[in-house]
Amino acid sequence: LETYPLSNFLPRDELLSRLVSQFQTSESAVAKQVIFGHRGYGKSTLAALYIRRFGRDYSNVFWINADTINDDLLAIANE
Repeated sequence: LETYPLSNFLPRDELLSRLVSQFQTSESAVAKQVIFGHRGYGKSTLAALYIRRFGRDYSNVFWINADTINDDLLAIANE
């Protein structure tokens, strides 16, 4: 994720703030969020930006791509 390009990203401060708020108010020991929308709207970039800013606050971060979800989940299970 450190190499994920953010150069063409349009700032989405409101969305980032909502994401931060959702994680902070989670009562679960496992914090999780789903970001969804049409292709090209900046979902992956928003997630990458969040992880760059706040990833150090988590012991584990998993990136699951909808196109390769089965392989991604299998890789996580094997870690």
